[in-house]
Parts: sequence; C-alpha cells; structure tokens
Amino acid sequence: MAHDLIGKSGRKVRCANCQKDWRAFAEQASDGQNQPGGAQKHEDKKEKTNEDEMDAEFEALEKENQPPEPLKQSEKNHQKSLKEKSSDKLSKSAQQRADMEWRKSAINRTMPRAKMRRAVRIAGTVVFTLLILSVVIFRGNIVRAFPDLAGVYQSIGLGVNVVGLEFSKVETLKSLNDGGNILYITAEINSVSSGQVNVPRVMISLLDEDGISVFDWSVTLKETTIMPGGWIALHTQLSSPPPDSRSVRLAFESID
Repeated sequence: MAHDLIGKSGRKVRCANCQKDWRAFAEQASDGQNQPGGAQKHEDKKEKTNEDEMDAEFEALEKENQPPEPLKQSEKNHQKSLKEKSSDKLSKSAQQRADMEWRKSAINRTMPRAKMRRAVRIAGTVVFTLLILSVVIFRGNIVRAFPDLAGVYQSIGLGVNVVGLEFSKVETLKSLNDGGNILYITAEINSVSSGQVNVPRVMISLLDEDGISVFDWSVTLKETTIMPGGWIALHTQLSSPPPDSRSVRLAFESID
C-alpha cells in the first residue's frame, strides 16, 4: 500500500490471505514494502502457533487420561495381593479337606464294625497261611488218605513219601563162595513219619547199564513196625547174580 494512502494517523487494513484486520501505519507499511514476504511470514507464524496450541491440548488430554505412575504400581500390587490371597485360600482349603478325611478315617478305625472287619481279615490271613503249611508239611498223610493227590504234589516239585520210611547207607558186596558168586546187600530203613509206621515188604531190583531191571526179588523183614525216629537193618543176599547187573534199586511194595 502506498505511503500517502495511509496517512499519519494510520489506516485499518485487511490481509488478503487470512482476512485479519489491523491498523497499519506509514512506518509499518514502509517496512512491509521494504521487506518482501511479510504477509507470508505472518501466516506461517499463525499456523505454527495454532499447531503448537493443538499439540499442547493433546498432551494435556493424554496426561488427564493416563493414570499417574504411583497409581499404576498400586494397582499391580493390589492384583498381586489378590492372587496371593486366593492361592492361600485354596491351600488352606485343601489342607482342611485333608485333615477332615484323616479325622474321618481315624474315627472309622475306632468304630466296632471297623475293628471287627480288621480282625476278620487278620484271622483269615492266619488261617490261610496255616492251611498252606499243613498241606505242605503233612503231604505224606494226605496222599496216604487220598492217593490221587500224589500227582499234584509231584507237579509242583514236592516229593511225597507215602510210606513214611526211607533207605539209607545202602551197600553191595560180591564175593566168591563154593565156586559161585554171591551178592550181599545191606541198608538201613529209617522212619520219617510222626507216628508209628508199618514196615512193608522191600522190593530189590538189579539194573543193567541202561537202568533196566534184569532181576527182581522181595524181602519180608522181621520187624513189622517202626516208631517215629527209629530204624531197622536190612540184610539180604543173592546167589549167582546176573553178570550184566551193575546197580541195585530198593523200593517198598505198595500197601493196599
């Protein structure tokens, strides 16, 4: 704007860009004319001011909506405390249930019915154990009463002496007498029974190299009974024994 149009008292003017009114004086107009781009600088300054104000408002809103740091820490501590209390409650509840179950079990054990059941179980176990021992220890008497059970004992590896007698100290001797061979056989018969045992006839067999009997004969002893723990002697002889005999087998004849 020309200097002479403003005058000394100044003049109200309006910016063509921002439509802002202000009073211009001759000196301001002169400065604006001497300095190109004055209006543009004024517009840039205004926009910068508006941006700064908006940034300040946004920062203020964020600070208002964001809780302070001590409040956040307090909230975390509160949640942690709630979790710990909940865990403690669960642990105490489990302990209380375990204590309750133990008390119930203790009460049941002291009741007469529980004592009776326990006594019955113990008695049943003792009776079963005694039964098994009796079947094993007295298997000889059992087989004598029930001969068919001998095979059952044999199948489980338990030998059964039905007679209640055993041979021991078996000896053989060959000698030449009057031009012929004589075979002498001696042995002891021991009682392994808890009671008196009747002595049956003794069967004597001569065996060859393959264990096959080549000659058999029986002997009747003078003693007919043996007391528990007792023994009797066996003496017998055979003239002209088979030349192929190699060993002797002694057995008791079965008692009908």
